[in-house]
Amino acid sequence: MLAPDVEAAIAAHLAETGFDCYAELDGTRCIVEWNVEAGYSGESHFLRQGTWIATRWANVSPDGYTHDIVAAIFE
Repeated sequence: MLAPDVEAAIAAHLAETGFDCYAELDGTRCIVEWNVEAGYSGESHFLRQGTWIATRWANVSPDGYTHDIVAAIFE
């Protein structure tokens, strides 16, 4: 489990390095996406109650994927 100050530091670092961070599902979600010649890809980081969920995708962005993971862990 991440300590609250560590969780806040991770979110701050992600925001400082170009991720779009916002409140979602009682936590903080940070995402970044790339569209390059090889295709579309991105990363999502979700922080809540000491838990860090990180996913990466390439050429497909499954709708609701992070929401489903959060629901499985927290509900």
